[in-house]
Amino acid sequence: MMPNLNTDPQKHTISINLPGLLRMLGENIYAEPDVAIREMIQNAHDTCIIRGTQDSGAPPPRIDVSFDRNRRTITIVDNGAGMTEEELHKNLATIGESFTRLQREELKSKDAREAALLIGQFGIGLLSAFSISDKVEVITRSFQGDTAFRWVCEGDIHYRLQHHDKPDPGSRVTLFTRDNKLELLEEARLRQAIKKYADFLSIPIYLNGNQANVCTPPWERSGSDKLSEATLTDYIQQRWGLYPLALLPFDTGTSSRQGMPGPRTREGNEFPLRVSGLLFVPVIPHELTRDFGELDIYISRMFIKAGDKELLPVWASFVKGVIDTPDLTPTLSRGEIITNDDYRILQSLLGRLIIGWLDELRERDPDKLKMLVGTYNNTIKARALEDDDFFDRICHLVQVSTDRGRIAIADYLESSGGTLYYFTEGGAGAQHKLLFAHKNRPIIDASWGLEEEFLEKYAQRRSCPIEHLAAGSGAIFTAPATLDDKWRTLEHDFRLVVGKEARAVEFEPQTAPAVLVARPLDKSDREFGEIEFIRIERQMNIAMNAVREMLPGFGDVPKWMG
Repeated sequence: MMPNLNTDPQKHTISINLPGLLRMLGENIYAEPDVAIREMIQNAHDTCIIRGTQDSGAPPPRIDVSFDRNRRTITIVDNGAGMTEEELHKNLATIGESFTRLQREELKSKDAREAALLIGQFGIGLLSAFSISDKVEVITRSFQGDTAFRWVCEGDIHYRLQHHDKPDPGSRVTLFTRDNKLELLEEARLRQAIKKYADFLSIPIYLNGNQANVCTPPWERSGSDKLSEATLTDYIQQRWGLYPLALLPFDTGTSSRQGMPGPRTREGNEFPLRVSGLLFVPVIPHELTRDFGELDIYISRMFIKAGDKELLPVWASFVKGVIDTPDLTPTLSRGEIITNDDYRILQSLLGRLIIGWLDELRERDPDKLKMLVGTYNNTIKARALEDDDFFDRICHLVQVSTDRGRIAIADYLESSGGTLYYFTEGGAGAQHKLLFAHKNRPIIDASWGLEEEFLEKYAQRRSCPIEHLAAGSGAIFTAPATLDDKWRTLEHDFRLVVGKEARAVEFEPQTAPAVLVARPLDKSDREFGEIEFIRIERQMNIAMNAVREMLPGFGDVPKWMG
């Protein structure tokens, strides 16, 4: 009798083509073939760290990478912990089982420093091997036993395991490269991969017998090995092709720098968020030609991402650099960062670090800070409008354009008597400066960009007096106490002939004979058009400055105005 599928659902098994799945996952998770080298080096690195924490007689750790064009193989050898037969079955034959992750959790309760050095966590590193290889061979001996094993898998559901001769603990992994991945069998390509991903790993990596990594980030070196500012500058030029205007090497594990957050709580345990790095402000030929705010990110000294634009605060677009931390979590491919609580904490920490650095520069090297702010003046003002904390820290340093040149707001206020005087009419700068300079006070040109918005926010947050010098501003123009018929007639006739309002007003200096305003003096400066002050030419034989002494013979209104 046939089962009734409507009432008796049947359970079936999905068939999996494991060789195809391994290659598909490997090739799609890892975008670049070099990443397979990174994963193998990472595994070798972690097993060396594990042995160092468990074996008091362990030799100095090292990793050796070599290749053989004739056999089409890449080999990675380490003198780490090695694996027992049980560990081979459990860790190599089970995708998703991460021995490193388990070891990290165990080490955290004993030695946070060593735990922070461990990189692996997903248990899928073998997938990367099959993204470039047809066959993987592992020869290993655990430091806890005398028996060595040879493990071989050709990318299907089976693997072979047998005893093998190996005198010393550690592992030897050989990748038999696929036909379309033979470009990896070049020393320059492998050296580039090691330099890119593993340059800062604490364990030395040798390529064909020559060390290929520096082991320690330049900003973390200490004592006599500590790099000078000149050396750090050279490092920046070699890495990014840029010259730094200001440098900030830092390490929250050792720094008491202002702005550093203290310990925080995770699951009831107090521990500091550890990050080190090198931040700098690049020199640029013209402001706004580059928008930075970029970080190269390492996790536990393994390179993860270049040019990340999300981790730094938005306002820090004038900063670039590199950081290393064990507290961020990479995605499965280790090419991106997961945005979790630690990510947001680090983002806030970096912002506080940069603010503290700027505060420190103000005390220690004010000339450098002025140069820094001056170089990115418009960028900093625009970003400060988006972040109140950044605004409050930096606003007094930004520069404004005045009739006396570009000066910091703090210096401007000293010369202006504590009030911000500015104008916004485009094209009116020369006359405003002339008229206002007579009062021996500077005037700010806020006729472009975000200048007026920045000045208004400054006045509001600093409780600073501010005056917008519009055409009818009492700071420049005042109505005469009395006005005779000549001036009234002139105003009337000028309106008829020119079609614009002209008003007799008093102003200084007397060397400026006349101006024409494009709007009545009693109207808002924002309501009318764009015609600005103009000087009435000499042939008009007119001077509308009621303060100035009448010119001889100025008794009759010119006939051309009738």
